[in-house]
Amino acid sequence: MILVVGLSPAWQRTLVFEEIIPGKVNRATGLTETASGKGVNVARVASILGADVKLLTIAGGRRGQLLKAQLKRQGLNARVVSVNAETRICQTLLHLRRGGSDSPERHHERDHNDGEYRDQAASYGWNCCCHLNPSAPQKRCASIL
Repeated sequence: MILVVGLSPAWQRTLVFEEIIPGKVNRATGLTETASGKGVNVARVASILGADVKLLTIAGGRRGQLLKAQLKRQGLNARVVSVNAETRICQTLLHLRRGGSDSPERHHERDHNDGEYRDQAASYGWNCCCHLNPSAPQKRCASIL
């Protein structure tokens, strides 16, 4: 089993624009929101690659509830410790040029079971991946573990 400890999760909001014109009102043509953060992302990818993974993370506030619900919907084996602080949000603005690259949705459709991904992940040989927020109180982090 791989234990992934990520004590700095995020709620990721991605806004897609066909065109961005400085100084003008620019309206998004697409929006996606998802549970994110290094620990969440590592757990998600390891799970997709077939590893037995357990995620240990924290969440709080409205965005924390969204994060917990999405982890459950995605079937990730997670222990989420409730905290008082609101889970952080990260916002990304994507400008898709006409005739340009894939849409955000296409990136999720790629075959993550491809041998190249699996071989690269296996080459690390990790059985525990940890990402601790440097500003997190160390005694609190230790007590969660």
